[in-house]
Amino acid sequence: MKRFFLMSVLLAARLFAAAAQLDAQNYAFPRNFRDIPGITQGEIQAIEKALAGRESFSFGMMESSECFYQDDGSLDGYAVSLAQVLSEIFGVPFEVKIYKWNDLMLGIKDGSIDFSGGFSPEGKTARGLLMTRPIRERSIKFVARAADATLLDVAFEGASSDSLRVAFMTDSSAERLAVPHLRKQYGDKLNVISINDHVKVADMLRRGEFDMFIADDTWAEIFIGQPDFVVGIFRPQLFKRVAITTNNPQFAPIINAINKILPHGNLQYLYELHRQGRIRFLRKVFINSLSEAERDYYDRR
Repeated sequence: MKRFFLMSVLLAARLFAAAAQLDAQNYAFPRNFRDIPGITQGEIQAIEKALAGRESFSFGMMESSECFYQDDGSLDGYAVSLAQVLSEIFGVPFEVKIYKWNDLMLGIKDGSIDFSGGFSPEGKTARGLLMTRPIRERSIKFVARAADATLLDVAFEGASSDSLRVAFMTDSSAERLAVPHLRKQYGDKLNVISINDHVKVADMLRRGEFDMFIADDTWAEIFIGQPDFVVGIFRPQLFKRVAITTNNPQFAPIINAINKILPHGNLQYLYELHRQGRIRFLRKVFINSLSEAERDYYDRR
């Protein structure tokens, strides 16, 4: 029964993957910045100046369902696909690297990281940064210990006489969006905990240092497939938008060029890139859940 269920999931994933093959020619997505609709000669020259002498750009992300390690140590996910598209458009590699949240914030602000695809145009972290129009919307999710599953039945339903300890990444949009709702339910019995290092979240949860972790769907989904945790949608459902971000004014022509690309239905192309990346992430989670015998069976299919 278990094998039948697992193989059914795998078959569905393969069908989705087959259906998700992308062809940029089906969209108005340019493959060279000089071909962007409406771009002027002056804007082209400004981009060329920004690119001059650059061997690569750094593209910082946190580990998430949009940017994750494959078993061979290589990075995969939507962020990697997005960086590949940008590399082709501008003719300079956008190299994806994973950072801790605090290091990513500091790196973008001091310019040691050139670009990121995970910052929201709303909230404290956006102040003073150069951003494209929003390229994606993320939902807010929570992670809790599976042993505390009963807590989830009441955590977001009306007022509570119990206390609740909730962790967020420091200055995250999830904190800005979720805390007002939680304050209505828990009042001064809500204890908000800030974390700078997402790598520590799992161990802190296991040790019971807080009851749940609330974050973007992409960060929370890293816990999918881990039997000691449960991942769910925060209620009421909340969303944040993210944009391609830099803090280097020299790269403003690149940000402006991306903004010119986004209309003409091209956001749909990015949504499809994200869907493909998510399929690859769920496939990795699925394969890692298999026993050695089940993986051997899978490899022979």
